[in-house]
Amino acid sequence: MAASSSIARNCASPRDANLSIIGAFLSEDANSAANSEVPFPLVDESGCSYTDGRRGTSPILAVDWHNYYQWGWNTLWDFPHPQSRYGLFPLPVSLSSRIPVEIIEAVIESIDWQSLLCACTLVCRSWHHRSTRALYRSVTINGRAGFQRLSHCAHRYPGVRERLALTREVDIRDSAQAFPLVFGRMLPNLRRLVFAERCMPLPIHRSFFLSLPQLSSVTALTLFALEFYNFAELQRILCKLPRLRILSLLDVELRHARSTMVQSAKLAPPEGIRLHALEVRDVRDWTLNELLDWLAINGATCGLVSELTVYGLSQVNVHRINRLLRLAGASLVDCQLNLLDHIDFRPNVHLRILRVFCDRFHGYEWADLVSTLAIVLQTVQNARLERMELRIHLASWVPNSELPAFLDLSPIHRVQSKEWLARMQEFKICMFVGAGPAVVGGAPAAADNLAQKAIMTAFRTVFAPLQARGILRFSAEVYASGSQPRFASGGSVGTSSEGDLSEAGIDSTPAESLSLFDHRASFAQDSKYVAVRSAV
Repeated sequence: MAASSSIARNCASPRDANLSIIGAFLSEDANSAANSEVPFPLVDESGCSYTDGRRGTSPILAVDWHNYYQWGWNTLWDFPHPQSRYGLFPLPVSLSSRIPVEIIEAVIESIDWQSLLCACTLVCRSWHHRSTRALYRSVTINGRAGFQRLSHCAHRYPGVRERLALTREVDIRDSAQAFPLVFGRMLPNLRRLVFAERCMPLPIHRSFFLSLPQLSSVTALTLFALEFYNFAELQRILCKLPRLRILSLLDVELRHARSTMVQSAKLAPPEGIRLHALEVRDVRDWTLNELLDWLAINGATCGLVSELTVYGLSQVNVHRINRLLRLAGASLVDCQLNLLDHIDFRPNVHLRILRVFCDRFHGYEWADLVSTLAIVLQTVQNARLERMELRIHLASWVPNSELPAFLDLSPIHRVQSKEWLARMQEFKICMFVGAGPAVVGGAPAAADNLAQKAIMTAFRTVFAPLQARGILRFSAEVYASGSQPRFASGGSVGTSSEGDLSEAGIDSTPAESLSLFDHRASFAQDSKYVAVRSAV
């Protein structure tokens, strides 16, 4: 914090120093961040004096949390993404002195980054109390050293134990086998537990299973990128959490299938387990088979599932997905699936929201996409369905890949005139488009024209009956081919201006943030990302 102290001494007021310390904490190099020159035009949004030339149109503060923090200044995004370090400016006294305490509390409560909350605790006594409370609300253990430090502080200082008693969420990336034994009795209010990224190397010690009931307050469990010897180990974890309501299995592998010499016992879960939400992504066939068998034997566990998410499964797993839909039955309300043929939603008579994903579709395969969408619409004949969403990831798009004129759209148009679709309130299409280098490397208007003309025109034609009813909504994002689309973040690096959208006859209302296509997308590097977002 020596660099932060030097920044604080040069600021006009304690509040300016505090805000500068937060910015310096997030910078890779605090000294260079404080003394660096601004490599791009800025818009004065804070009242601070700045003599360099400025220009810009957007009043929105641009913040990239990966490598810089900027307070009170707006960035004019150039094309391509600027690579230089961003400036660090204190908030002027004329503004900082007028900020109500309630706003500061709301901002602190909304911060999700532990590093930023740690910086906030060092600002002043008032910020320390509020930031510490928020800091212990969610705890992330990234390594063995962090686990040991937290364990040492918790056993030595009563204040740390008091704050841990209020913790609601724990994300463990290391030393997971020792976690229930060391911290189990200190977390009476724990609700969400995440075991991620090979944090439980095999073999799993029996002390882990014996101490796991100390975390009986957990209602949401996420297992991400883990490996077990067999399904029996996974069952033992689930059966130790009697209040479990939300289960997410992401990239979970079993070293031995049931057909091998290692047999998994069918452990009956406690009577209290009633899953309300189930998420399964990128699991192997035998893992899904054993999970379905276990849920089928213990029907009450899956009988109340109202939210179901299944990603990363191939067409050969259609019968398994249909079996899962039958297990959920009439309780299913919200469903998210891959774009697969022959899905049977007839048992789900109360289904209201359906999100269908099509990954890695190429822009020249219009005939296959339209025929698949027609089959999906024919399958989902639910009179209670209120909202349907198609999320399509176009792996590549070239300017000559528009909708072919010879394509017969009468089958999909007939499906859209069915009675069950007449009751639908919203039909939304979310597109992620991989544009070629010639498109992305040009001016922003080129990407605008690509998304607006090629994508929107084609899908308005495909869904003309829904467009005529006024329930069709559309959003599109264009990213450079070879990079990864930003599926998880709520912001865009570059956005279409309101003038460009209005000239094309498109409403400039921003589209809502789109969910993950893949759970690894949140870790993707997107330095070449270029977005064009619009909603109609």
